Amino acid sequence: SSKVARCALQNAASVAGMVLTTQAIVVEKPKPKPRVAEPAPGTLTV
Repeated sequence: SSKVARCALQNAASVAGMVLTTQAIVVEKPKPKPRVAEPAPGTLTV
């Protein structure tokens, strides 16, 4: 039963470590800023 407890603890530590590293790596990608609309070609801007 000691082996079962040790195995369970190792698995729990492994999962916890994976969750921590995943949260550190996965970041939201910043949204690109909308570009200013350019006038259509052929139009005159004053």
